Amino acid sequence: MPRGFLRAIEETGSASLEAKLSSINPNKFLVLRHLLDYFGKVDKKVLIFFERIFSISCFALALNCNFIIGSVQKNFGPYRQKIINQFREKRGAMNLMVTRIADTGLDIPDLAVAVQIDGLGASRQQEVQRVGRLQRQKKNAVYYNIFSNNPREASQTTQRAEYMRSLGYDVEHMSHPFCVSDSDEVQEKFYRFAMQCNQIAYDQERMRWEFI
Repeated sequence: MPRGFLRAIEETGSASLEAKLSSINPNKFLVLRHLLDYFGKVDKKVLIFFERIFSISCFALALNCNFIIGSVQKNFGPYRQKIINQFREKRGAMNLMVTRIADTGLDIPDLAVAVQIDGLGASRQQEVQRVGRLQRQKKNAVYYNIFSNNPREASQTTQRAEYMRSLGYDVEHMSHPFCVSDSDEVQEKFYRFAMQCNQIAYDQERMRWEFI
């Protein structure tokens, strides 16, 4: 996680801010972009899971990716189903970002890659459910869990990984070389951005990741 984010978390002592910043960690964005580029070249579909509307909006805007969320808007149902049908029926590479709506009733027979971005906290069963459904469709399926190195998210992810191992799943921990600039100028931007997130309900349409 960028130093600017960590500084804001330390100064505020806010657990909710830590969770929000972990979910939109720009280093996660760089890792995800690398994975989507890679699987796009080998014509694989990728389903990306999020927990927060805040974070899925940020990533979808930054990557120009289709996304679906649970919505009570009357005109959203048909649109959501259209996106799901496109993802299900198209052959070759395609990416779709989803919230928990995809945990039930979303079956993609040729799906072999899923990515978890926004942490599940201590919810072990939900991760088991997602991995299990993925591997029932493709035995060689891969499930990536991208997490921040802050203590809370790292600890929760490690606990879930140990539980998956206890169930017989192969779990591999990998570090990555993709990090945003550590310059003081860039980190100061991250800090100011983080403090804004803590002080106001930030307008999602302004989340354009200009600093990446």
